[in-house]
Amino acid sequence: MAATLSTRLPRALCRFNMPCQQSRLSSRFALDDAVGLDEQQIQMQQIAKDFALKEWQPNMRRWDQEHIFPREALRAAASLGFAAIRAREEFGGSGLGCLESVIILEALARGCTSTTAYLSIHNMTTWMIDTFGNEEQRAKWVPKLARMEFCSSYCLTEASSGSDSAALVTKAVRDGDFYILNGSKAFISGAGESDLYVCMVRTGGLGPKGISCLVIEKDTAGISFGKSEEKLGWNTHPTRAVIFEDCRVPVANLLGEEGQGFTFAMKGINNGRLNMAACSVGAAAASIEFVVEYIKQRKQFGKAIAEFQFNQFRIAEMATKLQASRLMVHGAARCAQEELPNATAQCAMAKYFATETCFEITNNAIQLMGGYGFIKDFPIQQYFRDGRIYPVIGGTNEVMRLIISRDILKYLMKLSVKPLYHLNIQCYARYSKFRVTLEHTLKYERNMATCLLTRPSRLMLCRSNVKRQQTRPSSSFSLDDRVGLNEEQLQMQTIARNFTTNNWLPNMRRWDQDHIFPREALRAAAALGFGAIRAREEFGGSGLGNLDAAVIFEALARGCTSTAAYLSIHNMATWMVDTFGNKEQRSKWIPKLASMEFCSSYCLTEPGSGSDAAALTTKAVRDGDHYVLNGNKAFISGGGESDLYVCMVRTGGQGPKGITCLAVEKGAPGLSFGKNEDKLGWNSHPTRAVIFENCRVPVSNRLGDEGQGFTIAMKGLDNGRINIAACSVGAAAGSIEFVVNYIKERKQFGKAISDFQFNQFRIAEMATQLQASRWMVREAARAAQEERPSTTELCAMAKYFATETCFQITDKAMQLMGGYGFIKEFPVQQYFRDCRAHPIIEGTNEIMRLIISKDIFK
Repeated sequence: MAATLSTRLPRALCRFNMPCQQSRLSSRFALDDAVGLDEQQIQMQQIAKDFALKEWQPNMRRWDQEHIFPREALRAAASLGFAAIRAREEFGGSGLGCLESVIILEALARGCTSTTAYLSIHNMTTWMIDTFGNEEQRAKWVPKLARMEFCSSYCLTEASSGSDSAALVTKAVRDGDFYILNGSKAFISGAGESDLYVCMVRTGGLGPKGISCLVIEKDTAGISFGKSEEKLGWNTHPTRAVIFEDCRVPVANLLGEEGQGFTFAMKGINNGRLNMAACSVGAAAASIEFVVEYIKQRKQFGKAIAEFQFNQFRIAEMATKLQASRLMVHGAARCAQEELPNATAQCAMAKYFATETCFEITNNAIQLMGGYGFIKDFPIQQYFRDGRIYPVIGGTNEVMRLIISRDILKYLMKLSVKPLYHLNIQCYARYSKFRVTLEHTLKYERNMATCLLTRPSRLMLCRSNVKRQQTRPSSSFSLDDRVGLNEEQLQMQTIARNFTTNNWLPNMRRWDQDHIFPREALRAAAALGFGAIRAREEFGGSGLGNLDAAVIFEALARGCTSTAAYLSIHNMATWMVDTFGNKEQRSKWIPKLASMEFCSSYCLTEPGSGSDAAALTTKAVRDGDHYVLNGNKAFISGGGESDLYVCMVRTGGQGPKGITCLAVEKGAPGLSFGKNEDKLGWNSHPTRAVIFENCRVPVSNRLGDEGQGFTIAMKGLDNGRINIAACSVGAAAGSIEFVVNYIKERKQFGKAISDFQFNQFRIAEMATQLQASRWMVREAARAAQEERPSTTELCAMAKYFATETCFQITDKAMQLMGGYGFIKEFPVQQYFRDCRAHPIIEGTNEIMRLIISKDIFK
């Protein structure tokens, strides 16, 4: 089979002939690995990537097949500063941070994932000596480690304890100026080749406090090594047992004090988890880049298989998941770098999500290559094999889920973020604890909202005196919605959360069931500055950015997702008037829109064009100082209730350049509305057709010039996609917080259902997916705010990933509640129904995949 395949496939596609193609492909916006990085970090990344492609990639297959430990190649990396990335410069280290470390390791992993993994372990042990060692130890070992004159290994795992590190049994007994070691370590990367071993040993009693950390040199008497294991991957460095038989280690080799070892191990393992996750991301990135070039050249049924839409969509899905993984790793690295309290939870989530997701990506890449993906002439199978170990090492991903779920379940949410439903207190008669907490929460939130509403809205949004503990959204680090936000954004978030808990959440069910458009509730939100978040202050807007808007909409969506979605559309229309209108138009409409004296709708979709916006047919013919409009718009949120309609109409020929943007007021002659659609969700605002029959609109209502409408529409949609994705994140967060409280109280088979490990793991998965969605949305918002060239692609990826993922989260939350999840007395089913619209609106998620894949294949 192999011989037949190799005669047909162009040899130019073999990985070792493709470095320039890979380097070029990584510049695609949808595959942008520099997202969110500063100039210095981008330069480091490029140095590492160039080195890996030139020095390691051509040898990757040979090292794997011949089981070569590439010491000289590692020293070449060390000469660039990659062997002691986080060690202080005084002793030869590079003095960089956690984020720089994962950036470099991701780039190196493209050249050889296995070798990069060993280098990442070496870096972790070097960091531990530099951080926890004394001056003498640093001076003795760090310079040699920085040059890789000494290679190093980390010895924690034992055959009997595995991931239960606190149960290790390797014993170290004090004997004068030495410790006598007996025991063994299992699955040690580099064992036998490494010159230095950072080992966790037991010097005291059972448990974490009996563990100490020793540095052991290779030539120490009494140390030996087991056989080199035959492995699925990771063949560029040996894996052996490290055996201690009356091994005498100087007391001077003790890092820190006796009993501190477990603390060192846990701090080191946070970094190690990030590094392994970064290696996974690098392997997945290289797999995508290779397979994209492959399917562009591979022909089946008379055309390149890249032309089959299924393959385009699969690549778009893989690229989106890759970017989500990368942002999770970068976000967790920032938390670790700043030593935030949430670092352990965030590192566990990043390791779990990135290693699972990126392995899935390499597997999909093999599938896209068909038989060739299974052949060792091509690199994907090696990325796949090397990537399979990452969900196992650094604590298995099952342990990561335990870390996450224990963090979430260890206590109920604090009162200021309690998501309990205010619909009907009597429905909680079965759950007395819920009722008491609910009543207390309502009283607290009313007092907080009253206090906040006494301040001017701009002051509240930017300089509120909300205390720090009130800005904390959750008592769980794994559900921390503060990630990546500054103090001002935290204050905005708290204001929005307190407002929606008090004003919207108690009414969410009633608005849904009675199909009420809550105009006064929207005006209350506008009083806080939420009616024109991104419009300039000169005309009454809040003058904030895309990220601020996403943070606010996520918070509001917890209280009522449907109402928050309408408000996001109103904000998009308001932003378009503010951005593309003239001063007269802004002064005429923005103050009314900001106060929500006028509500607004966005009119793009038509029955015949759907997502193909450039094919719209609603016609606007110039007649003196007016346009005469004929046609209709479909599925318009707020249709009939809104006072201003920002409409895309055709004033010219076919295609995008014939489209113009008009603002149409509700009382315009010839404007009417269809019936209010009966919908699955989004019932707090109507959805109607907007009908134009010889509708006369003043030319002075035109936004921008004729023919600019499509450009305006696309820029508006970038913002709209971020906002609707943020609403999905808010709904998913509300669902998780509610169901966590539910499963802690709900008993089956004699215990709370939160005690069942399957449910704990499910909650951990949901929380991790929520955090990945949040990172995606916030990075896309930053891109839009900074007007990066990659904005459209990142917004499409964020909208696709977050809306799909968060809908799945609401579905899983409903499943965890059993029959109660299906009952309208409880909120999760409403989050579920409201969220189902999000993968459809602002361009269906199929269109998002098209945007992403077109960027990759252009």
